[in-house]
Amino acid sequence: MKNTFVLLMLFFVSLAVAQGPRREAIEPNKSGFWSTKDIKASIEQVKPGEQPAFSRLNRGNHSIYLNYWDQSRTPEIHSEWHEIWFIQHGEGTLVYGGKLEGGAETRPGEFKGGKIVGGTRQKLVPGDIVTAPAGMPHQWLVEDGKTFGYVTVKIAK
Repeated sequence: MKNTFVLLMLFFVSLAVAQGPRREAIEPNKSGFWSTKDIKASIEQVKPGEQPAFSRLNRGNHSIYLNYWDQSRTPEIHSEWHEIWFIQHGEGTLVYGGKLEGGAETRPGEFKGGKIVGGTRQKLVPGDIVTAPAGMPHQWLVEDGKTFGYVTVKIAK
């Protein structure tokens, strides 16, 4: 009976660990290349609410994401990451700066939710490039019925 209890406890603990937040594998020695053709093809295959097929490459001190949205996102702050955005598809608006009110820390140094007060709005289209320093509130807005895609480069502070 005691052994059964111990085995059950180990099973539930391992299940809880497996269901916990996953960290992306760091790939410091892997080269990354995404052609414009590959990016466009990936975006064209995405259905609403999905992310592109190749969405992240993690180097440890920097990472690259391909993002595609069909709706507005919640405000966020990344305290330890500078970001550079390369707009690839559609159009959207970036709200940045000001102060984040009501956000919650979702993991160390990462805050999401609430609202940005006193931010600046910038309409963005393909070819635009935008940067944000670590700790700057930002939010992506996408008009109903439109889509927006961009590459993010995150660099450790």
